[in-house]
Amino acid sequence: MDEDKIKELLVVLSLPIFKAKFPENLPEDWARYEELVNLYNGLIQLRSFIKNVAEGDLHTPLKFKGFLAGTMKSLQANLLHMTWQTKMIADGDFSQRLDYLGEFSAAFNSMTEQLETLVKTVKEKEAELAAINEGLLKEVQQRKKIEAALSKSEAHYRRLTEAMKDVVLTIDLSSQQITYVSPSVTGLLGWECRELFQHKLPEIFTEKSLPDFLKIIEEKQGGHDPDEEYFCIETEMVHRDGSPVWTEIVAHIDSGEDENAHLHAVIRDITERRRLQLELKKQACTDELTGLYNRRHFTSLVKKEICRSSRCGTQAALIMLDIDHFKQVNDNFGHATGDLALQHVAGTCKKDLREIDIIGRIGGEEFAVFMPETGLQGAVIAAEKIRRKIESIQMLSLETSKPVHLSASFGVTALKKEDTLSTLMAKTDKLLYKAKKSGRNRICSPDNQTSKEKNYE
Repeated sequence: MDEDKIKELLVVLSLPIFKAKFPENLPEDWARYEELVNLYNGLIQLRSFIKNVAEGDLHTPLKFKGFLAGTMKSLQANLLHMTWQTKMIADGDFSQRLDYLGEFSAAFNSMTEQLETLVKTVKEKEAELAAINEGLLKEVQQRKKIEAALSKSEAHYRRLTEAMKDVVLTIDLSSQQITYVSPSVTGLLGWECRELFQHKLPEIFTEKSLPDFLKIIEEKQGGHDPDEEYFCIETEMVHRDGSPVWTEIVAHIDSGEDENAHLHAVIRDITERRRLQLELKKQACTDELTGLYNRRHFTSLVKKEICRSSRCGTQAALIMLDIDHFKQVNDNFGHATGDLALQHVAGTCKKDLREIDIIGRIGGEEFAVFMPETGLQGAVIAAEKIRRKIESIQMLSLETSKPVHLSASFGVTALKKEDTLSTLMAKTDKLLYKAKKSGRNRICSPDNQTSKEKNYE
């Protein structure tokens, strides 16, 4: 075989190795040589095998035999085994190791160990996170239970608040703005809840009661521990129509986390209770029949006035009067007529007295008038006016319709510096007795003259 033929053969055999495209069969000149055909086909098959392995296909079979084929098959088997090991590692089996690929084996084994450590760390963190998550879940569940309980409790107390007759009120003390009020305020003060949110504390109290209420709030806020101080006060609030409403307020000042103090109050209508209290007080100090002060309250007031007169150095006088022949009025016309006579006399006395004068019924048919800032002469003149009007009273018996004539005897004394109520009343009572002994229907004073002996006007 000449040199040119050898070169041509080498070119043909190199095509499957070095060229992307090449003829699938040997040229006819060479196809008659079986060994060349087998070699050429073997190169093509080896080329295809290597290309498939490079593209990831590890299952391409090699049909020819020999050393090179055996080496390729061994490489194919190693790659398949490494693929299987990689899958095992992916499934969590980090015991896999390579020992047949030199440096690649060392790198692979190192990677496997690092993955094992990383996975172990991740699992530990997962366990920690799971524990934390479980704790958080329990906390969330607990909080939900607490929130549900709080919501239920809030709804319960809100229903109670809205249903109760007493008014629940909250005020921001920094702005004095009403921030909450229960619906029952409509019955107490005539306001709708939404209307009151536009008003402030001073607008719901009377001018008289507001300063006292604000003073108590100021005192409580200045205390050592205002959060624990409750206070109760009876005061007047203002109805929407402007009328005063007597209320009892039980309140507490909350300093608050936001540094804004709030007043929380429960307000109760005590108008009827107040009326009853005043009525009881009036009954305790008033004579039921005549409406005048009873003896106990009269003497209490006069004692205070005597002290004031002594302290200020002002004049004062006492008038005592007794209805003449009152027993005969009762005996002849009946006790009902006698009661009517007492009422007439009481009314007559009150008409001619000043607001500062103190009048009381101190006995059965006996009355007394204490006149502050009045001397003896002025008291005698006042007594004479009363005497004449009593004398001119025209009334009929309730039983017989017969006319009943009334008169009264008077004793008048000026207050001396050394006098007490007892000594003043004793002196005046003696003069009253003297007037009766002198013929009744007259006035007796320390000058020892009566109204029928001297003109006092």
